[in-house]
Amino acid sequence: VREAERRMTDKERDRVSRRQSTVNSRAETESFASRHAGPSKGKAPDPREWGAVGISDNELNADAQRAEFDAWNAAKAAADASD
Repeated sequence: VREAERRMTDKERDRVSRRQSTVNSRAETESFASRHAGPSKGKAPDPREWGAVGISDNELNADAQRAEFDAWNAAKAAADASD
């Protein structure tokens, strides 16, 4: 293994390093999920599948969310002021 590592090009080393980072990140996510899943015995949401939750593009749009939040704050401030 050491000999193979020694013979790797910089490009190959970089690729292996990036892959190892991905593997470590996934392991940390899985470990976190298993520690915080509670008594559901594996029935907790899987963050790796959040891409399939069906959230509309508008709900994912940060600018649209910010505009809605600002509108809500303005309406709340107006309601509070009238009390």
